[in-house]
Amino acid sequence: MKTASILTVLALLFSAVPVSAQITLTQASFPATGSHNIGEAVSPATFNVGLAGANRTWTFGDYEWAYATHEELVDAATSPYHANFPTANRCALITGDFTPEYVYFRMAANGLYFLGTGSTDTVMTPVSEARVIAFPCTYQTNWTTVIRFDWEPVPGYHFSVTDSSLNTVDGWGTLTTPYGSNHAAALRLFAHTWTITQIPLLPPTTTQNVSYSWFSSQGEQLLVITSEDDVTDPNFSSGTLEMTIVPDAVEPVRGPVAQNFTVGQNYPNPFNPSTSLPVEIVRNGRVTLDIYDETGRLVSHGEYELTAGRHELPVSGSDWAAGTYFARVMSAAQAQTVKMQLVK
Repeated sequence: MKTASILTVLALLFSAVPVSAQITLTQASFPATGSHNIGEAVSPATFNVGLAGANRTWTFGDYEWAYATHEELVDAATSPYHANFPTANRCALITGDFTPEYVYFRMAANGLYFLGTGSTDTVMTPVSEARVIAFPCTYQTNWTTVIRFDWEPVPGYHFSVTDSSLNTVDGWGTLTTPYGSNHAAALRLFAHTWTITQIPLLPPTTTQNVSYSWFSSQGEQLLVITSEDDVTDPNFSSGTLEMTIVPDAVEPVRGPVAQNFTVGQNYPNPFNPSTSLPVEIVRNGRVTLDIYDETGRLVSHGEYELTAGRHELPVSGSDWAAGTYFARVMSAAQAQTVKMQLVK
């Protein structure tokens, strides 16, 4: 997992404030609860990274979105993989068109530390915890992040991946995007990352990239852009782009398929034992409904051939334990996820 991707899970619902002075992030800047949606633009996206320095203005427009994920800060102590990360006091649950994943952190006075990830597929623990943000963090703060994973799938065959990043807060000012408030006070973080991969019987391979991340005064990551592999020019103009999208803001443009496919909140919610999930499509087509529990285990799968219009997909939790569930609806390679609560 790249450092930029790890930092993405820290974005929360953003309420912007006017720029009047530079920002200083501390342990108290990051809330313990909250949720947000992240949209990833179709790659390669093109953009203007803007200038470093004080009181700058950075402007980013709309994009065609490849997919979106939902990320929620949950109680680390009651999360399913806390035993693997006993020092974690922050945990982000990430859901989307993939197995739900829990990402664990330790928040401390001198920084935010990445501890690892857990899902039904695997639990990944780095060799040692890695500081991904230094506190206090303000204009011209710099630090180093090293994240290394080692594993031995077969005795005698040792694999390792190491991400090393040099991080510098190179600017502060105003970030403008089409979502939420048009203007947000922000710090800009520049990172130069080296990734070294060691595979048995082969020489190590090294790739590099550079990235920029924008953080609000509430510790929310509003935007992150990353260069393509082995591009290290700080003025790079294409690569990947992920933007925080506030749920009640203007909906992002997702292309002709997604514009014709919407999923509403299930009703009733909480439910016991049955509920309905509203789905509306403009074109006739197949819709898949997968439901996962809090650990990422698939508990239900259904496929429907639907005509254009509004439909209510039935959900029965009579055989499930009480708790949180995630309904992922997929149509024409686009997916949307709804969080549901079963009570008994």
